[in-house]
Amino acid sequence: MQRFRPQPMDRPPIPTPLTSIAVTQASQAELRTALSHALDLTEGSPPSHTLRSCVISMRLAEEIGMSSEAASALYFAVLLKDSGCSSNAARVSALFGHDDHAVKRQMKSLVTEGLWSQIRAMMRVTAPDAPWWRRLALLMRMPAPTRVEQELLAIRCDRGSQIARKLGFPVATSDVLAALDERWDGSGYPQGLSGESIPHGARVVALAQTVDVFLQQSAGLSGAMHMVRARRGRWFEPQLADTVLGWEGDRSFWALLDGHELGDVVHALAPMGQIQPVAESGIDAIAEAFADIVDAKSPFTFRHSTNVATLAHAAATHFTDDAHELRRVRRAGLLHDLGKLGVSSAILDKRGPLDAHERASMQAHPQHTWDILSGIGAFRDFAMLAAVHHEKLDGSGYCWGFRADELGPLERVLVVADTYEALTADRPYRAALSREQALTMLRREQTVKLCRQAIDALAEVTASSSARA
Repeated sequence: MQRFRPQPMDRPPIPTPLTSIAVTQASQAELRTALSHALDLTEGSPPSHTLRSCVISMRLAEEIGMSSEAASALYFAVLLKDSGCSSNAARVSALFGHDDHAVKRQMKSLVTEGLWSQIRAMMRVTAPDAPWWRRLALLMRMPAPTRVEQELLAIRCDRGSQIARKLGFPVATSDVLAALDERWDGSGYPQGLSGESIPHGARVVALAQTVDVFLQQSAGLSGAMHMVRARRGRWFEPQLADTVLGWEGDRSFWALLDGHELGDVVHALAPMGQIQPVAESGIDAIAEAFADIVDAKSPFTFRHSTNVATLAHAAATHFTDDAHELRRVRRAGLLHDLGKLGVSSAILDKRGPLDAHERASMQAHPQHTWDILSGIGAFRDFAMLAAVHHEKLDGSGYCWGFRADELGPLERVLVVADTYEALTADRPYRAALSREQALTMLRREQTVKLCRQAIDALAEVTASSSARA
């Protein structure tokens, strides 16, 4: 196999050859820590936002004397805190007529105390580059600010709680995720809980993540401390707020948050019993959960990743009976679009053609997939398999322009499975095609762009109507 060509935009080259990529085991803590980067993409958060929030949360847990059981639930709740955020992305983009990442990023750092400040904040983030009449139309049809906030946060909290349960975490973890946006004075969402009726872990995370959001702004630490003082007793539990305020002069702690070894720090904070290697079934469960998170990003991608994984796995049996290889292709199918968490819903759900900037953003998502998966030991052996799902035999694909001699049978199968699944599903710019129509389109590109044998295998797999999940 040839060496990989350097990546575009001066990114570091991909390891070469594929067979040199080492496979290592990973613990629950390591996997959640690494995948937290994907969740940061979903929210448009600064890199390592979740990791910094975790460090702040765990220091709070220690200083207030939180029990080991509660601290364990808190640890994983922080790492999963944004797992439900992809579920409201399309709604955010539709409501505000703008990049969902930008809307969320700006709203987090704005002070929205009271109805009028909420209205001003909504006006500021609604279609900022659109003509005035377009902005006015969006604002006029928008529900009341409190209803918008309640709807979006309810979606996020409910979905995050569901994902935690699906992954087998205790009720305490899912309860924290369900109450992340509640406030001490009862003005939060989705249930309007107040005081000690809010799960203790949720109070900690709410403060920790907000501190980090303001910490990353231009005002830095002083701005973050000012925010804590202003919201003490209203948004945040007074004892927790006072504890954080007591750290203001602890330069070593704030420097730690700016360090390059945050992943190691977070891993070191993992609860006892969570550092054992994850079983194969556990890795599959994590892949399945994150596939659901990715597919929730757009109403047009419901079960897309799961369907691609099913199709690719079935078609791959025509090329190999090796259990490890078949497991690789299924996991790659589940996580191939992980990088789309970093693409705006305004682009994903656009009904018309993409402009040059939008197209570049869309075509960067395989790079994001590679960046995330290649950093996880247990996922490294299928990271490239997942990332090449838009490459073509003639080198016309993206984002590396690989050619036929750089794409093995499993890579070719995944490309065909992804293309077929996309063709047979509704998209914002067209209705779903039938199986026959999709196969006809694939056949038009066989040999030149797509592998004929992979198409043949897919055609056999899809002959039964039950093949599609």
